Amino acid sequence: MKRNDILDAALEEFSEYDYHRASINSIIEKSGTSKGTFYHYFESKEALYLELIKLASQEKLKYIKESSCVVDKTKDMSVFELMKKQMESAFRFGMANPKLAKFAVMVANETNAHIKEKAQAVVGSSVSDYLKQITDSEISRGRIRDDLPKEFILEIFGYMMTHFNDFITHGGITIGPSNEEKIKSYIGYYLDFMENGLGHAQD
Repeated sequence: MKRNDILDAALEEFSEYDYHRASINSIIEKSGTSKGTFYHYFESKEALYLELIKLASQEKLKYIKESSCVVDKTKDMSVFELMKKQMESAFRFGMANPKLAKFAVMVANETNAHIKEKAQAVVGSSVSDYLKQITDSEISRGRIRDDLPKEFILEIFGYMMTHFNDFITHGGITIGPSNEEKIKSYIGYYLDFMENGLGHAQD
């Protein structure tokens, strides 16, 4: 189907280039279609980009639901345990869908403010809202520092979760099945560091 050919070509293009540098002409060439066919299915590059995000989010949701079931059954789960479950789900998604995972990283790192806002609207804010609720609870229980602005804490959480893949690859670890156990261990270390840091608490 020509529409799927365009989506496959777009996935490859948007996985290599940010929104601004991605080329409709390149997508058309890679898909073996024409401009007329492209615009028959998608009214613009933005419409195609957002459709890809929707498809990637739907596929990733299958993996997130698995961890969500655990979260729903565990009332006392801390924000760090929640994040660990979400990161493990994201890892499983990435192993099963390497192209979509690469695209998701590009979307997360997109610098075009207009497109980033549109993308976030497609993905939705349910996970972000839940993270805020958990963070409020953790602060009130004294399990997260209350001397830092909550907005700063949430930004740190979001940044570290989004850039975990960058951290792994920067260390020379290839993301793939051969390193599955090592990456799972690193998720644990990563979250332990977020929760406890490196230094010993001072009296």
